[in-house]
Amino acid sequence: MLVKLLCKGCTESVIVPNELVEDMLLDAKKKGLKMVSKKSYKDRLRQCETCPALQYGTTCKYSGGLVQYKAKMLGGTCPCPAGSKWIGA
Repeated sequence: MLVKLLCKGCTESVIVPNELVEDMLLDAKKKGLKMVSKKSYKDRLRQCETCPALQYGTTCKYSGGLVQYKAKMLGGTCPCPAGSKWIGA
């Protein structure tokens, strides 16, 4: 049974399907936003997946943003207060 969780700060579900993230990334690409390579993207996501601040498998507790989206953006940064976990990614 899939439980729909609601974000405390909004009325949207915090369970974000991969298809929606892919659509958002495609839209960003069409708008000309600069993105990192596939390798850098995977490295960034791997680091997010080990971070205790990752919530619901999609959301960074520090930024409130979708890690899959932010990790793909060339200008995206890891907001960890102790320092970026994306160093070298």
